[in-house]
Amino acid sequence: MDELLIQALLLSALAVGLLQIIKVIRPKQQQTPPPPPGPWSLPVIGSMHHLIGVLPHHALRRLAAAHGPLMMLRLGATPLVVVSSREVAREVLKTHDANFATRPRLLAGEVVLYGCADILFSPSGEYWRKLRQLCSAELLGPKRVLSFRHIREQEMASRVEGIRAAGPLTPVDVGALFYDLAISIISCASFGKKQRNADEYLAAVKTGVSLASGFKIPDLFPKLQAVLAAVTGMRETLEDVHKTIDSTLEEVIEERRGKREDKGKCGIASNEENFVDVLIGLNEKGGHLREDSIKAVIFDMFTAGTGTLASSLNWGVSELMRNPRVMNKLQGEIREAFHGKSYIGEDDIQASNLPYLRLFIKETLRLHPPAPLLVPRESIDACEVNGYMILAGSRIVINVWAIGRDPKYWGDAEVFRPERFDGNPVDFIGNSYEFLPFGAGRRMCPGITYALPVLEMTLVQLLYHFDWALPEGVIEVDMEEEPGLSARRKAPLLLCATPFVVPISMDELFYQALLLSALAVAALQIVKAAVIRAKNSATGIPPPPPGPWRLPVIGSMHHLIGVLPHRALRDLAAAHGPLMMLRLGETPLVVVSSRETAREVLRTHDANFATRPRLLAGEVVLYGCADILFSPSGDYWRKLRQLCAAEVLGPRRVRTFRRIREQEMASRVEMIRAAGPLTPVNVSAMLYELTNSIASCISFGKKLRNADEYLLAIKTGISLASGFKIPDLFPSCRTVLAEVTGMRRALEDVHRIVDSTLEEVIEERRGEKEEKARCGMEDTEENFVDVLINLHEKGGHLSRDSVKAVIFDMFTAGTGTIGSSLNWGMTELMRNPRVMTKLQGEIRKAFHGKVIVGEDDIQTANIPYLRLFIKETLRLHPAVPLLVPRESFDTCEVNGYTIPAGSRVVVNAWAIGRDPKYWDNPEEFKPERFEGNMADFSGSSYEYLPFGAGRRICPGVAYGLPVLEMVIVQLLYNFDWSLPNGVTEVDMEEEPGLGARRKAPLLLCATPFVVPLFYKSLLLSVLAVALLQIIKVFLVRSAKPAPALLPPGPWRLPVISSMHHLAGRGALPRRGRTAR
Repeated sequence: MDELLIQALLLSALAVGLLQIIKVIRPKQQQTPPPPPGPWSLPVIGSMHHLIGVLPHHALRRLAAAHGPLMMLRLGATPLVVVSSREVAREVLKTHDANFATRPRLLAGEVVLYGCADILFSPSGEYWRKLRQLCSAELLGPKRVLSFRHIREQEMASRVEGIRAAGPLTPVDVGALFYDLAISIISCASFGKKQRNADEYLAAVKTGVSLASGFKIPDLFPKLQAVLAAVTGMRETLEDVHKTIDSTLEEVIEERRGKREDKGKCGIASNEENFVDVLIGLNEKGGHLREDSIKAVIFDMFTAGTGTLASSLNWGVSELMRNPRVMNKLQGEIREAFHGKSYIGEDDIQASNLPYLRLFIKETLRLHPPAPLLVPRESIDACEVNGYMILAGSRIVINVWAIGRDPKYWGDAEVFRPERFDGNPVDFIGNSYEFLPFGAGRRMCPGITYALPVLEMTLVQLLYHFDWALPEGVIEVDMEEEPGLSARRKAPLLLCATPFVVPISMDELFYQALLLSALAVAALQIVKAAVIRAKNSATGIPPPPPGPWRLPVIGSMHHLIGVLPHRALRDLAAAHGPLMMLRLGETPLVVVSSRETAREVLRTHDANFATRPRLLAGEVVLYGCADILFSPSGDYWRKLRQLCAAEVLGPRRVRTFRRIREQEMASRVEMIRAAGPLTPVNVSAMLYELTNSIASCISFGKKLRNADEYLLAIKTGISLASGFKIPDLFPSCRTVLAEVTGMRRALEDVHRIVDSTLEEVIEERRGEKEEKARCGMEDTEENFVDVLINLHEKGGHLSRDSVKAVIFDMFTAGTGTIGSSLNWGMTELMRNPRVMTKLQGEIRKAFHGKVIVGEDDIQTANIPYLRLFIKETLRLHPAVPLLVPRESFDTCEVNGYTIPAGSRVVVNAWAIGRDPKYWDNPEEFKPERFEGNMADFSGSSYEYLPFGAGRRICPGVAYGLPVLEMVIVQLLYNFDWSLPNGVTEVDMEEEPGLGARRKAPLLLCATPFVVPLFYKSLLLSVLAVALLQIIKVFLVRSAKPAPALLPPGPWRLPVISSMHHLAGRGALPRRGRTAR
């Protein structure tokens, strides 16, 4: 037994040793994470049977519910990794984006696309990076896409006429219409015309796209691809596709090249370049863009710009027909925005406030992304994702359709509700991984700028011009999807379109009146001139101011049609003098265009010109002109202004809102930072949204629930309160004209929305105040409504209607005007790099090392150039170019002319601010001109009137300046700004109307500025210095004297040692303290 025991012990020892050796040799294999889980497989075909006869994105979502958001299927010999959650998508598309940035080598890409020479299927590498950069800058940049605007407008206009011709009883195949529209637009944008062999080419493109899915048998067995491609006939089919596409594109290239050469010989510049022209130009300049690359890129442009766009539009209109509430709300917004217009261009759409349209497009792309499964990627190396090992060469797809309908991220995920995006920062830029209609990361779709204008233009035109209904006998919309990967509608969408009768605009009526009145103008003018001369010579009364020639009935109105009023009035003043009179309908309009005349009106005769004309908008919307702006001069107005200046807009009250300004600005900084340096930021929209948010929180204590509806009502109200509308120009017929033109009805709608909103806010704030009083709590943070409620409850002349009217004034004055000033300021900075560099340098020097810059820091900082910059911005771009009209009480003499009682008076502050008599090089943006210049915002310098002067000067200067300073400082301190790729200059065109806002949105790229971290490290090290110094002193005292001592020196900090003695003292190092 002993021998057996020893033998057993020996054998077991050998076994243990062998196991230990194996364990040491293979430790890594045991630690390697497992591959992702997946459904059961069959020999040879793997998991293919799970995807037979079903919609792939639906099937993959069901499988993910069982196996997790990261799962692996083996399709033939190809491992397919499927991502179905936001968190895993972020890991793949952001954390490991570089590893998954390449594409699998599909047979269709090799055969049709010249060895994957296009953008979509080209493998990751130097060629693909240069190609994508080139396309982003030269083909799909905002400027290039804008150049195709006329194509989109023409093609859409022809479709509108086609629908109108069909009549309201004939069903229109909307899906076919969208597909034809998308093809026509991309054909003209790509080739400059529609193709002669369009049907053959389109059939080839459709076949090629269907064979490029990556799910065909030859692509799933890479080692047998050549054999299987021949056996299945796939290669032969692809070669036929290639032959058709190649011959077509070759013909187009040669034709365009010939036209370029002909124009070159004749010295004719090519103003309208299509995609082929641009690519030919780049090919001729040399570089890596071969002729095959041109054809491959054009194929990409064509395929991406047709089926996906048409599918999105088709699903969008399907959802509108299923959701009447959404249809009514969207159609109402569009028709209100373009009320009275018979033609809507892309400029009108970009300049209009259509927030619900943008929400609708987002919701459509959430529920119906153009590509439910993003184009497959391939892993370059093995890597770990979500705790699982993804092998090199694995194919990756993101199921964006499933993620967009995941109830973890979306409430009522299957319900079509655009409002879910209201106030939600989720956008198309690829930073929100629960919403990926265009993908994310390096392989994100570069065609967003191309697609959105088509979507917006099409929806606006269809909903503005037609009322849509299902054909007779059809009670619901079939939402079944077509088999395949594209998730298009299976059945055609047939709808009946009833043309919407556009109300006749006042411009059309005006031109009819103009034509009739022109027949009699010459004789009437001669007679009138003779009568005036005879009367003046007999009485000796000074004549009225001179002015341009007039027509019967309409007077001088024809001089202001189709032009920017402040510019037209400056040009007229150059001919008729700085004080001139126009007659607009029945209303005499006196225009002041010089410093000297402005001083007479706003100072010498200020009391006589201190009242306002009674405009219809003020009567209807503002409770009988009960606000500050439109209230007539008198005891009520004086008390109201005094009260607001002391209680509402005083410096102390404005300071209490500092926290709101800081918080709102900080959130915008984070949003810009999240967009990344390559994604253009719509600075115009961001600035208007910022000022709206600040004004909402200051006025109401929160952002309104019905903010979009309220803002739209305010915008409509402001546009109707200009004083230049027909009813306001014919006071004797105002009641009739207000009804005929629909102006009263529009104003009553505005009043209803504004009144109900403000009533709700007042009641809510009153309730909160009473609740706090019952609980013995002190209300430490009062907004404008709280202040006005308190004043109303104390008695006096401030009625409830007065409270609402004043709040309306506060909100309107604190949004559009400030947003416009900031927009023009940023525009001028981009046009003037010298000013940008100087201002940014001053700001970064003043706040060097600070991570957070607050309003207190700005107020105490030495930043004089910032104040000069704001002054210069308001000189060239005053928020209100024509100061709000005044009215003369009595007849008086100004500048040697008689101003009759009841005359309307406007001061052209824009023209005075650009008058070369008062300003050197007035059109040049030069802040230094205000250095040592006493001109300021107080209204005492009549060559500089951005806020007006006299009794009616704007009381909101103390409110506006902190916002201007805070925004400019934050934007320039935290970011370096540049124009998007392909944009070389800033468009300075102004929007039509009295506001002089920018016409085109200001799109800029923002690169975050890295704030120096020295002071942060200094702060951290100070926490440990005391303890370390005590220990050091103790050790030195207890140690024996060393034979040789080091030279003495100042006290030190951990890590940075003595650096703090030489930092931030404004002195040269050699002048530091040398002895104590």
